[in-house]
Parts: sequence; structure tokens; C-alpha cells
Amino acid sequence: MVCNLAKLTESDVKRIYRLRFEYGFSRYELAELFGVSVKTIERIRRGTTWKHLYEEYLLAE
Repeated sequence: MVCNLAKLTESDVKRIYRLRFEYGFSRYELAELFGVSVKTIERIRRGTTWKHLYEEYLLAE
């Protein structure tokens, strides 16, 4: 699924999961790295946005 208004791509979100959970990057570091708000990173982490990737990540664990 692609949204033309999204700042992040699916590839970005997958990378965020890896950096957050496998390498311990903070929400603040990720927000700065990807040019989005900390709130955006939190929504991704909780599965509020990009839910299909959140579920995919959980199943892979």
C-alpha cells in the first residue's frame, strides 16, 4: 500500500522496526533520522499506523 502523502515508505518503516527493536535506537533518534515527529514513530511502534507492517513484524518474531 502506498500513500502519495506519506513521508515514509514501507522500506523506511521496516527499517524503523529494526533500528528500534534490534539496535535500541530511541524514538527521538529515529524521528530525527527520518525527519518525522516522535509521535509518528510512536504510532508506528504501536501499530496505529502502518498496521499491516506492524502485524508482519510481530509474526516474524
